Amino acid sequence: MADFKPTIGILGHSFIHRLSTDITRNVFPRGFNLKQCATVQQGSGGFQVCRPGARREHTQWVKCNFSRVFGDFLLRHTPSVVILQLGENDLDSNSEPLVVASMIDEIVSLLQETYNVKIVMICELFPRKSPSSPPARYEANRRQLNSLLTTLFEVREGVTFWRHRRIFNAETDIFTADGVHLNVFGQQRFYRSLRHAIMTSVRLIDDS
Repeated sequence: MADFKPTIGILGHSFIHRLSTDITRNVFPRGFNLKQCATVQQGSGGFQVCRPGARREHTQWVKCNFSRVFGDFLLRHTPSVVILQLGENDLDSNSEPLVVASMIDEIVSLLQETYNVKIVMICELFPRKSPSSPPARYEANRRQLNSLLTTLFEVREGVTFWRHRRIFNAETDIFTADGVHLNVFGQQRFYRSLRHAIMTSVRLIDDS
C-alpha cells in the first residue's frame, strides 16, 4: 500500500532515554524529520542485556527481563523495525563479550518470534572515556563484541549490524564529564547516525 508508513522503534539504555528526552524538548526534530515512517523510542537507564557480571548464558532471564522493560512498548507500538543500542553496560559490568553476543541474539529471536518485528538493527557499541572497568579491558571487549555481532548477523535474515558514522573519529570530544554519556556534540552525531540507520531500515522493508 502506497500510504503504509512503517513504525521504527529505537530501544536501548540511557543513550536512548536521553535522546528521547531531547526530542521531546525539541532539541532535535520530532520523528527524526522523516515523512516516510513513524519513529518511537524508549530507553532505560543502566539497562543490561545479561545479569551483571554474567560469564554464562541465562536465556530465560534475558528474555523475561527484556520483555519486562520493553514488552508493553512493543505491544503498544508494534514496530516493523527495532533498532537496538545495547551492551555497553554489560561490558562495563565485566560480562563476557561472547555471552553478551549470545544474549543479544536471544533478544533478536524474541523480537522476531514474539513481537513480529521484520527488521532488527543492532548498533555498534560505543567506547567509554572513563569506564568503571579498566579502560584497556573495556575497549578490547568492546571491539571483540562488535566483531562477534558483525559475524553473527551478517547472514541472518532480517538482522543487520549498524556502524555509527562520523562519531568515534571526531576530533571534538563526544563525552560529558562522566566519560560515559554523550555531550551536546556527541548527541548531535548520534542523532544523525540513527537517522541514517532509520532511512536504511525503511529501504530494507521496501526491499523485503
